[in-house]
Amino acid sequence: MHPGVNGKKFPEKPAIIMAGSGKVITHGELNELSNQGAHLFRSLGLRPGDSIAIMMENHHLFFPIVFAAWRSGLRYTTISWRLQPSEVEYIVKDCEAKVLITSKFLEQTANDLNSSLDGVHRFMLDGTTSGYLSYEEGIQDMSTDSIEDECQGGSMLYSSGTTGKPKGVKRELPLTPLPYELDDEDPGLGRVLLLYGAGEDSVYLSPAPLYHAAPLNFNTGFLASGATSIILEKFDEETALSSIEKYKVTHSQWVPTMFVRFLKEDPSIRTQYDLSSHQVA
Repeated sequence: MHPGVNGKKFPEKPAIIMAGSGKVITHGELNELSNQGAHLFRSLGLRPGDSIAIMMENHHLFFPIVFAAWRSGLRYTTISWRLQPSEVEYIVKDCEAKVLITSKFLEQTANDLNSSLDGVHRFMLDGTTSGYLSYEEGIQDMSTDSIEDECQGGSMLYSSGTTGKPKGVKRELPLTPLPYELDDEDPGLGRVLLLYGAGEDSVYLSPAPLYHAAPLNFNTGFLASGATSIILEKFDEETALSSIEKYKVTHSQWVPTMFVRFLKEDPSIRTQYDLSSHQVA
């Protein structure tokens, strides 16, 4: 759904809550921040079909940047912050990114990439280092209104590279107007979200790294439906359980190793939280 719809319908409603810091991005802010990001991309000369790369930890501005790329008709590639600089360099070049956005948390990796990414616009959150501009300063004077040529972009994610170099899954971009409602005829994520009962009253818990396909796509889907996403900075069993109780989480997405860790947790911790709000895992 078009982020402008949610931004106008409930501008003060939390879209993103970081479980650790408590940092909140409202739906109104998500709309405005993603518009500002879209204007920044256009000011740098990016046009529909171009690519950007995002390499950062679970950060409150992760999805405003993703939505900025999506509504600009761009391909966005999310990169694991655990990769070595040479591996990051390969992906940035292979996806033909014209912009790389990272954070101060990854300053060392960012510095190691400086000499190899000539011609790539480089931005950093939470501070700067040599060769990188401040993303926050880059968008602060940009318009909060939609860009004139707004259209749908999409992700280009990479395989893990277990049998060689990571391979990008490059799909044709829609480059069509942004949808104004979830479509139950959509054979992809739209139908899945509706099947799971996603909507503006949903509260989604995201415990995994956001660069992975499932957290990336489920979060964007739930946010587009007007829901609230609770994002864990990193997975922790008790933080996950306490977040379900605190925020009355209705939906979540996990991997098997997380359930194994739950089962190994002290029973007194596993059973002390009220999980009755939870509907779909």
